[in-house]
Amino acid sequence: MPSYEHITLAPRNHKIYKFNEKLLALEYIREIPLGIYETKIAVNSRHHHFKDPDYHRLILFDGTQQISSDLKVPYGDLKFALKGNSILVKLINPDFEEDFIRYGIFELIKEGLLIYSS
Repeated sequence: MPSYEHITLAPRNHKIYKFNEKLLALEYIREIPLGIYETKIAVNSRHHHFKDPDYHRLILFDGTQQISSDLKVPYGDLKFALKGNSILVKLINPDFEEDFIRYGIFELIKEGLLIYSS
């Protein structure tokens, strides 16, 4: 597996979310190429792609089969599954430090994530 010193650069399963008896979502972290990782740590020595929402993806499963391609996660930190095939996301704005924490609720659909409330 590709790595940089003690940091794994390979893809990795992160969390599984259960919405109902059949619908599951697997959150995983994509691989980061060594050159991109080196560029990012040159700018921010504390950068870790495991904490970078750009590298997180979801795959939906219904029972025993995959029902979606890779879904881009809204820019933030997935917290937990809600009723109605929805997910709570702690929203992150990397360009602006806010005085409060924003959350959004996103409904899962096969084609992607659709916001219905925030």
